[in-house]
Amino acid sequence: VPMMRSSHGAINLLEDNNWLTVLAMQLWYFTAPTSTITDALNAYNSAFQAEEFYAEPPSPSYKDAPTDTKKPIYDLRYHVLQLYSKRTHSLEETLNPITHTADPMDFRLSWLLLQTLRALGYRHCS
Repeated sequence: VPMMRSSHGAINLLEDNNWLTVLAMQLWYFTAPTSTITDALNAYNSAFQAEEFYAEPPSPSYKDAPTDTKKPIYDLRYHVLQLYSKRTHSLEETLNPITHTADPMDFRLSWLLLQTLRALGYRHCS
């Protein structure tokens, strides 16, 4: 549904929206009313990972996100949603400071999030 055809060509309903807006639109408009956050997240994953992607990847919100890494860097909020949807999602990727700050040595939020996740029973961090 996010890609519509018209006499003037394809219309991308999600174009020029940040990843959170696209995810919200997936949840509110493009999935069934009984769909879960996991269903919307899976639909969003398909949208930005498809060969002809029609949504932006979940890039960190700070400016000048690094692009020279081998693996793509995704926003911390995306990783937290992935943890909610799939309890075995990598905590190492989630707690990487580069997911929320340009300073790779700033572990303040990562440490606080780790303590919170441990209190909730997440213990699969090496």
